[in-house]
Amino acid sequence: MKILVGCDGAEQPSRDALALGALLAETCEADLTLGVVVPGIAPRDDSRSHEEDLGAASAATFDRATAQLAEFDARLVPQCRAIGGKSPADGLRDLATGEGADLIVVGSTHRGPLGRIVPGTTADQLGARSRVPFAVAPRGYAERDARELRIVGVAYDGSDEARRAAEVATDFAIRGCTGLRAFGVLEPLVANISPAGPLPLDDHVVGDRLEEELDELLDRLPASVAGQKLILAGDPARALLAQGPRAADLMVFGSHGFGRFLRLVGWSVTSPVMRDAPWPVIVVPPKHNYTTV
Repeated sequence: MKILVGCDGAEQPSRDALALGALLAETCEADLTLGVVVPGIAPRDDSRSHEEDLGAASAATFDRATAQLAEFDARLVPQCRAIGGKSPADGLRDLATGEGADLIVVGSTHRGPLGRIVPGTTADQLGARSRVPFAVAPRGYAERDARELRIVGVAYDGSDEARRAAEVATDFAIRGCTGLRAFGVLEPLVANISPAGPLPLDDHVVGDRLEEELDELLDRLPASVAGQKLILAGDPARALLAQGPRAADLMVFGSHGFGRFLRLVGWSVTSPVMRDAPWPVIVVPPKHNYTTV
């Protein structure tokens, strides 16, 4: 596994991303790369001069990030890669493609209330642009006393998006020898309106099908992974956030989940959860973006 950690020079977001990247790299025995995007340096015909400019512009950030990474795990020896002439989201996406990364890790932002991710920031833009899964570390993650990977959670409803998210969550659970907790959310049927009119389902039918999907997911787990299912009710984002920090040590979502039996809510679920989550969140891109590397 290869993990790319985005470092932008901002103290807290970078520290949080590095803390999460270090934990995942150690848990998964992954190779770690630090990525810096330098928007003001566009590619030129003289590639040597371009590389020299990138090196000079990113050196201080790499030095600081490498020192911070050593605070979390001194055994990690990261690669350092810089790219210019891109927005942060596009730059990290291109670096991930070029490096064959399986996961991008970024930190939260200071610009929103309580450090939450706000629309237009790197983490939010990655939701629409990333070709590989990306993780967001909540603000203050680096300063937590306990950073462990004991329970991996996944938001699941049996849809194709959720299945891809479950594959990623299961992979992390297997690599970390941890438990997998699958969350299903039932919304009130009054909100479940399709273009053709109300869906011809009642609460019992939807609930039974969701429970069957969760059981099928857990039945496919290897013996080394302990599985658990939880069915919640209400608005998906609020129901998941209400579980609090003990719900999981890492939560995995498909970027357009909760759409098979209920109304299609897509990014409207993942984005609010990602902004307010007390746990690190991994978002798995939709099928038309997704690439296996």
